[in-house]
Amino acid sequence: MHVPRCSEALLQQALRYGCKRFCDESERWYEKLLPINTVIGQTDYLITIPYSETLIKRIKKLSIDGIEINECDWQFIVDQNTISLNNPPKKDNLDISIDLVYTPATLFTEVVDWIIDRWGMVIARGAEAHLKKMPSS
Repeated sequence: MHVPRCSEALLQQALRYGCKRFCDESERWYEKLLPINTVIGQTDYLITIPYSETLIKRIKKLSIDGIEINECDWQFIVDQNTISLNNPPKKDNLDISIDLVYTPATLFTEVVDWIIDRWGMVIARGAEAHLKKMPSS
């Protein structure tokens, strides 16, 4: 992307803005995590994010042993990356399956390759539009 009279630093900042905005608004960055095994009586389960510089935007779907759990039966504790079930499991080793929607952290420096491969032009256009809205000096 080339924007006349735009520094490399400003261009990088605009691309990060465009990428974060794209991920936040489109929710295209989502995936199903490897299952977490239940423990009898345990209500809280830590979610391990497999990417650095990434935040969980929201939980798209949560199921236990293939049965989708209604959102009113669990909470996502954002600052702890933890799922808290309202009703503790009555059996060990049931699979908790979680579909997550990710977003880049505010000051991220890299994002997964496939986002750029699939959506790079859209992100670049958003960055370019953002730069064009800025007042020129």
